[in-house]
Amino acid sequence: MVDTKEIGRSRFVIQVKTREAFKNPITLEKLSIERSYWREKEVPFFLVTENQVPPTVFENINVLYSHIEDDSDQEELVTYFNLFFSQIQQRDSLRIVDLCIQLDTAYKHEPGESLFQIKRLLAQRYFHFDISKPFTDLRCTNLTAESLDVLQGGWCVSS
Repeated sequence: MVDTKEIGRSRFVIQVKTREAFKNPITLEKLSIERSYWREKEVPFFLVTENQVPPTVFENINVLYSHIEDDSDQEELVTYFNLFFSQIQQRDSLRIVDLCIQLDTAYKHEPGESLFQIKRLLAQRYFHFDISKPFTDLRCTNLTAESLDVLQGGWCVSS
């Protein structure tokens, strides 16, 4: 689901599948059901393959995809959001992956824990970034924090 500020198309759905997925009859049936669902909701639905998406965008989607349906405790996510928010403001030019290494060391986390957490936060839209930039090249200055009021409003709607 994509929310935009564009008048007349403020919300739409993009489903990205590999070309290989279209060979599976179950996948085709699921896509048909999904298309019908969004048609009923009067939300435009677009189906694209990896060939229609720039490689960097496709890779970023792959990096974050497994964290999109994360059912984690909201309090835990807010705790990590606050940690990253304060750290990001202090380290503009630092790469996100380097910040994560520093946080793992400072907080004695297992290596990769902070990277896992920032991916969760990005996938859950706590932070926004230009998806056309490679994830590994992102710097702290490239992230924009969502307001907690907006996030909490989304939690009420989804509950």
